Amino acid sequence: MKVVHLKKEDTSPAGNIEQQIKQLETDIKYHPGNEKAHNRLLILYRKQGNYKQELKTINRAIKIFEELFRKRQPVVNNRIRSLSRAISKVTGLSDQKGNSLFQKGELTKWNKRKEVVMKKLNN
Repeated sequence: MKVVHLKKEDTSPAGNIEQQIKQLETDIKYHPGNEKAHNRLLILYRKQGNYKQELKTINRAIKIFEELFRKRQPVVNNRIRSLSRAISKVTGLSDQKGNSLFQKGELTKWNKRKEVVMKKLNN
């Protein structure tokens, strides 16, 4: 009979979380539009109680996704653009300056979480 010695791996939750964070940071570096990776990373920082890093990650994710949504807007002529703005103001989807009140994707959730994290950091 042959005896096989197994390596003792770091099974502690803290070690596993650190490893997951490194992997997610790498994933986000190469695929910045991955919403699931951003969300998972935020959860891991929250579990650690690392609110400063969570806030940095939230800000980075918001910046990335606002840029992505801006790039995805179709190119239209001025007449269509002015009609779209007028309709969105009338329906309440934008303010008087024409800024959209509706946030796409995870942006609403991340902005709410940002407020919570900022309150925790100020306490």
